[in-house]
Amino acid sequence: MDQNVLLFLENRTEALENKIALGMKSSLGWSELTFRGLNVLSTRLANYLIKSGIDKGDKLAILSESMPEWGAALFASILSGAITIPLDIKLTEFELDSILNDCKPKVLIVSNAFLEVGLKLKETIDSIEQILILDDSGSNTAYP
Repeated sequence: MDQNVLLFLENRTEALENKIALGMKSSLGWSELTFRGLNVLSTRLANYLIKSGIDKGDKLAILSESMPEWGAALFASILSGAITIPLDIKLTEFELDSILNDCKPKVLIVSNAFLEVGLKLKETIDSIEQILILDDSGSNTAYP
């Protein structure tokens, strides 16, 4: 049976709604997303991206360490029709600048840990219209 990734997520959500889809252990305990949570978070972010002007074929870059929300950002990018550019957190600012200047993303999604790097990159990459913070710890952070 042929399935695309979105149909797979939808089918898994129906079958395994309250089962853990993604998880990560940190010093504070486990951060987990159920299949339903992953679907809801992905859909909400995709809707926000579309409403904020992301069109099919626009580019969206993700700069974040591994976390369950990273998966939600990937699915949201796919749902919105954007082209996803996953960035390696081990790259230097110079390397990130070079990659982003070449691919010209409209949106940069970062974890709170990479917000400062994201803001510096936005200053030099004209195509980046907005930066979105991926994790909850950045939700109270004010930035330009």
